[in-house]
Amino acid sequence: MPTPESEMFKAQKPTVEPTFNGVDFDDTKAFKAAEDAIIREQWVGAMMTRLVGEELSKCYIKNGNNHLEKCGDLREKYLELLAANKIKGTKFMQQNYLEKKDEELDIAAKVHTSDRIAKLNQGRFSS
Repeated sequence: MPTPESEMFKAQKPTVEPTFNGVDFDDTKAFKAAEDAIIREQWVGAMMTRLVGEELSKCYIKNGNNHLEKCGDLREKYLELLAANKIKGTKFMQQNYLEKKDEELDIAAKVHTSDRIAKLNQGRFSS
């Protein structure tokens, strides 16, 4: 039977979604929480890939010459995970929009880059 998670462990879990959508980069706490959630998700994916790879190597050793027949499902799963779960960091996601809907969410939340520039230039060019 699994043991219940401790309160300290629960306190360290991220409480935000692993995305920068709607995050104001000037709000350091919100930015760091989103960044932490993204990095945690990337590491979870990397560890899943590692675990499947270890199971695949055990299967190869166990089945010897028949590994092509017996380990096919693990091999396919491992190749899918290798392609999908790479640790990419967060810099690219901070500076670019991956999808149009991400940009629309930031515009609606008033944290888009154009809103920031307008806030900086507010009163600068008025005559």
